Amino acid sequence: VDTARPVRVVTQFVTTDGTDRGELKEIRRMYLQDGRIIPNSRASALPGGRAALDDAMCGEAEDLFNGTYHAFLRMGGLAAMGEVLRRGMVLAMQVFSDDGGRMLWLDGERARDSDDDP
Repeated sequence: VDTARPVRVVTQFVTTDGTDRGELKEIRRMYLQDGRIIPNSRASALPGGRAALDDAMCGEAEDLFNGTYHAFLRMGGLAAMGEVLRRGMVLAMQVFSDDGGRMLWLDGERARDSDDDP
């Protein structure tokens, strides 16, 4: 991707039956630039090296990065996320750094020295 030129980011929400009503099973990303499709990079640190998000990849990432709670999978994974998306959501993004906490709060995991529930 040439970041000096216009690029379109495409995100696909793939369901088990290929319809808008099916259960969400995978999220894919690709880039379109100058008439070319540029696939998303693969998560080379994970055993499967996947380029798309699915429940298996989320579990592998949790294991790799020393997670113990598996909050995303415990809360229903992509199927549950699909239900929420179907009801409508607003995307809000923020960029920051959390060197000390490894952003564990993002996955609903409590700090290692906390007695609070996640």
